[in-house]
Amino acid sequence: MITLSLAIISPNNDGVNDLLSIQLRLNASGYRGQILIFNHQGFLIKTLVNNALFGTSDFFFWDGTMDRNEVSKAGLYIIWLEETHPQSPPPLVEKQTTVVRR
Repeated sequence: MITLSLAIISPNNDGVNDLLSIQLRLNASGYRGQILIFNHQGFLIKTLVNNALFGTSDFFFWDGTMDRNEVSKAGLYIIWLEETHPQSPPPLVEKQTTVVRR
């Protein structure tokens, strides 16, 4: 299960809602996966985590930047969690949305 700390972030380095905290809570250890961020048009803008071994409870943070360290534009973004476990093969996908505001 994925839980986001904020519905709206404003990554302008003013110290208020600059980071999105992404919490994972999994029912067992041994899950491996990735966390990707897509813009509202469906384009991948950030690979936050790739092929990581997750614990049963983990935190990850997004600072509103894209893969090339450019600041993302204002708009809707999709946080995409894909996880697999050796005992349950097809990958599980969970999605949440957040808004970047300037």
